Amino acid sequence: MAKFRCRCAHVISLVGSPVSEEFTLVPNKLLYELAGRADKGRIPFDEFFDRIDVVGKEVIACPACGRVWIRKDEGAEYWPYLEEKE
Repeated sequence: MAKFRCRCAHVISLVGSPVSEEFTLVPNKLLYELAGRADKGRIPFDEFFDRIDVVGKEVIACPACGRVWIRKDEGAEYWPYLEEKE
């Protein structure tokens, strides 16, 4: 995916990955386990990221409107999240 168009019409370029609007959502339990293993030299660099890629969810944050888009488990579709205003 070279670019992402937010519902607010802002276009986010994803060409030069990694980009500042793109994140990976990872369970803390896995992240701390991997960090502990890496700290002790028990996990190769590539495996660290491979394990994160398996369970992580891709996230795009729109800098214009604040929406957070979470990629569905399969495919290229994203679910939007926008902070509720009271």
